[in-house]
Amino acid sequence: MTVVILIEFILVSCMFLLFDFRVDYYTFPMIFHVLRLIFDNFLILNVAMNCLTGYYDEPMQKVVLDFKSIMKHYLKTNLVQDVLSAMPTYFDIFLHLHIKHMAILLWLAMFRFLLIRSLTGYSKILANYFHINHFKYMTTMVVLYSVLFWHVASCVIEFIRANIIYAKRREAFNVEGPDGYKIPNNIWIKYVNVLHHNSLLLYNAGYGHSNPKTQLEIVLIYVVWYGSSLFCIYILGVFLG
Repeated sequence: MTVVILIEFILVSCMFLLFDFRVDYYTFPMIFHVLRLIFDNFLILNVAMNCLTGYYDEPMQKVVLDFKSIMKHYLKTNLVQDVLSAMPTYFDIFLHLHIKHMAILLWLAMFRFLLIRSLTGYSKILANYFHINHFKYMTTMVVLYSVLFWHVASCVIEFIRANIIYAKRREAFNVEGPDGYKIPNNIWIKYVNVLHHNSLLLYNAGYGHSNPKTQLEIVLIYVVWYGSSLFCIYILGVFLG
C-alpha cells in the first residue's frame, strides 16, 4: 500500500503539471489513463478491504474481528479520509469533457493527498517489520517527505495559479514577460520553471518575478506560505513527537 500511495502522489501531481488550460479539450497521455484506472480502483478496493479487516485493540489486548466493531473503529480512524481519497476522478477517460469540467475533477483529486497520514502509518509498520534503525527511518522519511512536498506543492500551485489566470485573465497565456503567463510546450522546461517559480513563492511568500494581478492570486500566496509552514510543523510533530 505504501507503493500505491507514492505512485498516486506522483501520478496526480504530474497530472496537475501536464494539465493545459490553453485548450478547450485536453486529454492526458494513454499511460496516465491506464495507471489511473489501476491505482484509483485499488484505493476503492482498499476501503472495502479495511471494512473487512480486523484490528488489534491495545486496551483489551486482543484482535477484534466483529464486523460492527471493525466499522466503528474504522469510522473513528481513517474511513472519511480513505473514502475522500478514493473518489474516482477518471470520468474524462470515458467522457469527452470540457476543460472546465476536467479541472473540477482535478480539484477533487487533491483529496488524494490526505493519504499522507496513511503513508506515515504504513511506513512505520514497514520500519518495525524490517527492524530498521529509528534514526535511519526518521532521516529517510524526512528526506522523502521533503522531496514529495516540493514536487507535489510545485505542481499543485502551478495548477491553481493557471486555473486562476484561466478564470480571471486568460489573455495572459499569450503574453511573455512579468505580466504574462507564457507556458513552454516542453514539459521538462515547464517543470524546471515551475520548481523555480514556486520555490520563490514558498520561500519568500512572493509571486516570483511578477506581481499578483487579482485578489485570488494574493490569497494563493498566503495560503501557500502558511500551508507550507503548517506542513513542516506536521512533519516535525509526526517524526519527533
